[in-house]
Amino acid sequence: MTNLKGDSLTPREVAARILEEQRVVIPTKTTQFTLYDDGTNGDSTANDRYWEVSLPPDFDALDGDYHFHAFFRLCKSDGCGGGSCIEREAQQSITVRTQMSQNSNVTVERLESIGGRLRSRILITPVDWKGTLLGPGIVDELVLTPNSTVQIEQRSDLDGRGTYQILVNWVRDENRAPGLTIAQYGRPANAIRVSF
Repeated sequence: MTNLKGDSLTPREVAARILEEQRVVIPTKTTQFTLYDDGTNGDSTANDRYWEVSLPPDFDALDGDYHFHAFFRLCKSDGCGGGSCIEREAQQSITVRTQMSQNSNVTVERLESIGGRLRSRILITPVDWKGTLLGPGIVDELVLTPNSTVQIEQRSDLDGRGTYQILVNWVRDENRAPGLTIAQYGRPANAIRVSF
C-alpha cells in the first residue's frame, strides 16, 4: 500500500503505476463473438429476442477489466424488396478477479497460548487453477468463516507479494474440531477448509 496525493493505492494499483512509469504496456486484445437467438451456442431460448452466446471457459482466465460492446442491425423488409433498418449498440464493463484454487498453498503453525485460548497462524498463498499467484492486495477480499469456538484475531498481507497471514485463537471443543473456511465473495464452491 502507498499514498498518492492523499489517495490510498492498493499493491495492484502501485504495480500498474510502476509499469506505466517504465513504459511497460500490458497487452490487450479484442475478440469477436456472434450472438444467437436460435437456442444454440449458449442462447437459452430460441426466438425470445434475447441474443446470447457462451464464452469459452478460459475467456476470463486473466483478472482485469473486460469491456463488452454489442452491435445490432435489425431490418424489416416490405413485400416490394424495400425495407428499413435500425442500429443499436450496448456497452458494459466488468472487473474479473481470478478464482482461488483449492490447490493454494496453506500452512498452519501453532503459537503460544494466551489466557487459556489456543492460537494458530495460518499462511495462505492463493493461486488460480494454473498455479499462478493471485498476487498482493486481496486480503480484505478473503471471506473468513470460523467454526466451533474459533475467533479471528487479525488478517494481514504478509509479504506484499501474495501471501496472507491469519491469526486465530480458540478453546477446545469436544464435539467439534476447530477450523476456518477461506473463500472469495460469491465463490463458495472454491472455499478452502483449514483445521488446526
